[in-house]
Amino acid sequence: MLRAEGLTLATDRMAYWARWITPEERPLRYDARFFVAASVAAAPVDPDGRETVACRWLSPAAALEQHRAGAITLPVPTREILRSIAGAPDVTTLLETARRREIRSVRPRVVREGGAERILLPGDPGYF
Repeated sequence: MLRAEGLTLATDRMAYWARWITPEERPLRYDARFFVAASVAAAPVDPDGRETVACRWLSPAAALEQHRAGAITLPVPTREILRSIAGAPDVTTLLETARRREIRSVRPRVVREGGAERILLPGDPGYF
């Protein structure tokens, strides 16, 4: 895809941040890796119309605030990753931190309580 578009991936401007594996309780499972990257200011974004129907650039803190206010919906992995990077003072520090950190797979669990589902993360009470 990159070659077809005449693009080169700037791997020096990105770092591996997290790995999330879909809960065993789900029929479709994914093993997703997440990266942090330095972006060109105001780089264009283009939704695909299926998985992504709207796009805009937000800081991690702004995205979390809009999620809390109900203006946007964030999947649990996205929300947790944004929480983990929101405190970085700048992208250079974030990339340096990412390059030093040990990556551990996050494997959420789904539990049913009173007919409702609840997602448990490692460290949550009841997580096994």
